[in-house]
Amino acid sequence: MDKHKIKATFFVVAKFAEDNPQLIERMKREGHLIGFHSLEHRNALCQTPGYTKNDFNQSEHIFRHLGLNIRFFRPPWGHLNTETLACVKQYGYKTVLWNVMAEDWRGNTTWQEIAEKLKRRTRNGDIICLHDGRGKNDAPGRTIKALEDVLPLWISEGYHFARMDEKYE
Repeated sequence: MDKHKIKATFFVVAKFAEDNPQLIERMKREGHLIGFHSLEHRNALCQTPGYTKNDFNQSEHIFRHLGLNIRFFRPPWGHLNTETLACVKQYGYKTVLWNVMAEDWRGNTTWQEIAEKLKRRTRNGDIICLHDGRGKNDAPGRTIKALEDVLPLWISEGYHFARMDEKYE
C-alpha cells in the first residue's frame, strides 16, 4: 500500500495492539486509521453481557494508553449481541462491516487464490475484509503478495481507496 500511496483502516485486536506497540506506531506514522476489532477476537454470540462490557472497557483503556482515539468498530465474524450494541453506542463507535471477503485467513489458501477472489468479488466502493492470520502458514505474506498483484490492476481501472473516516465522515 505504501508503494501506491494507499491509506487503509486496520481493525486491530486490542491485546495484539498492546503486545505490538511498534506496529501500531508504524500504522499511525504511515497515515493509516486504526479501528477496534475486540479485545481477544471472541465471537459476540458466545459471550455474556459482562464479558462484552469488559471487552470494550479493557480495549478502550489499551487504545487510549497507545494514544489512539478509536471511532470505528468491526465485530469479529460480523456478530453482535445486545451488549455490543450498547457498548458501541456508549463509546460513540461506528460499526463497520464488509461486503468482500477473500477467505485469506484459511491456512491452505494460496496468494493466487486470494488475488483471484479479490479480482472476481470486488467493485469500486466495496469494503474489503482482509486478515493478518497472526503469521500462520506465511500469513500475512500471502495476503500481501495477493495485494501486490491486485492493487496495480485496481489502480489502472480507476478504483478509489479510502480510510473509513473518509468514507463515513
